[in-house]
Amino acid sequence: MEKLESGPIPLYFQLERILRSRISAGEIRPGERLPSEMELCDEFGICRSTVRQAIKSLEIDGLIRRERGRGTVLIPPEEKNLALSLHGSMEDFYQWGAKYRLKLTSKKLVKPDKSVKVDMNLREGEKVYLFEGLRTDPRNQNALCYFQAHVPRAIGSKIQLKQELESPFLILEVEAVTGETIHKIRQFAKAVAADARLAAKLKVKRGSPLLCLKRVYINREGKALERALSHIPGEAYELATEMVWPGR
Repeated sequence: MEKLESGPIPLYFQLERILRSRISAGEIRPGERLPSEMELCDEFGICRSTVRQAIKSLEIDGLIRRERGRGTVLIPPEEKNLALSLHGSMEDFYQWGAKYRLKLTSKKLVKPDKSVKVDMNLREGEKVYLFEGLRTDPRNQNALCYFQAHVPRAIGSKIQLKQELESPFLILEVEAVTGETIHKIRQFAKAVAADARLAAKLKVKRGSPLLCLKRVYINREGKALERALSHIPGEAYELATEMVWPGR
């Protein structure tokens, strides 16, 4: 029986992937009912809100619908748009980051630049807290990622600056102090060359190739709870993605 694991990957995200896998494998057929919320709670030993968050993601993607008297059913291919979906990069990044430690080096209240305002949908004049730090390998303390995160002022004021977090992900601290869970994550990736500042932080040569990952964590109300930026040396991280055509 499949199990959910405690750790850096949120439980709702793990459950969503399991349900997608069962659908892809034909364990749940078009028109058939998915297990009820309580059945999933009992099977995986999780709370109802976690199940609802996983189910909601499938509903938003047009894979399932709720029918009165029947529950939640898988939509037949002919009744939905067959759109390409991507799987793998987010889980892969969680797994990669979980192996290393996040050491925060600074926290300060700042006036966000234009890109941060747009990504977080901030009001004019609204300030945010900027956290900076390094993700390091516990075996040798080598810097593997230069990390920056902007969080709303009300949230950042509640997060204490600890040199090393208990979790390798700041977003879990954000969820803990707010009592909220992340509903959606927008992720962007691009290749950049290390400038003088990044080269010094990561101890690489100026001009070295870096992978720049930007993630915006959003709650169910559409509010950005964190905007994280990670710069990773090209040889330290491999991005893996699986492309799936639903219904094929």
